[in-house]
Amino acid sequence: MKLLFENWRRYLNEGADPRIQKQLDALLKKGDVGIAIAKDADLDRLGVEEMTFKYVLITDLEADPPQFQDMAWPDYLLKRADAVGKHNLYGKVDIYKSHPSDDGECFDGYIVAFTNASRGWGPLLYEVAIEWASQRGGGLAADRHIVSHEAMAVWTKYEKRGDVEAKQMDISHDLTGITGAEEAEYPQLTPDEPRDDCGQRKAVAMADTDWADTPISKIYRKDNPEIMQALKAAGRLIVV
Repeated sequence: MKLLFENWRRYLNEGADPRIQKQLDALLKKGDVGIAIAKDADLDRLGVEEMTFKYVLITDLEADPPQFQDMAWPDYLLKRADAVGKHNLYGKVDIYKSHPSDDGECFDGYIVAFTNASRGWGPLLYEVAIEWASQRGGGLAADRHIVSHEAMAVWTKYEKRGDVEAKQMDISHDLTGITGAEEAEYPQLTPDEPRDDCGQRKAVAMADTDWADTPISKIYRKDNPEIMQALKAAGRLIVV
């Protein structure tokens, strides 16, 4: 175990967020749990690029690629005590590529579509999702319509992180539901630059004309994929 930790720690720089390091430590102590990255094949056929980041139970760590099965998912209706599974943890983050006609250009980034996780196990999935989205696009932004209190706390922390770039997105009037005379109350920040335009419904609902002061009005980019590299070095990152 000591050798394993030394192996993955060499991928982390000194500025790595200590909370994420703590979660990574906790994950690696569970010898058969990893993170899988998978594409939704059904949506892909419809031209929608949606990716899932989820905790999985690895059944054969030595196989290439490692073999795994999904962790048990909680029963939302019955709330059974045994529904969470072997390690009493679960987690999933779904993201999709922003579409100009639905979301705005949003710096060519990805947007969160769905999240759910056991208490304390969400941030590590967010971290992997942000690293992945930063490697393949402009980064990751919050759901443009619904953001839970728990998710808001995550974005607030990312806004303050020195190793993550928080890029301010502009407001798309049409995609935010602002028309006519109302547009003057919500002026665009960069009216001549469409690349940063994005729907800001949730940000406006939270802060009205101060929408740009909210953490969810921004997109987050992390160019150092250190957590993905550490997971891969430990044999705990599975790309389907």
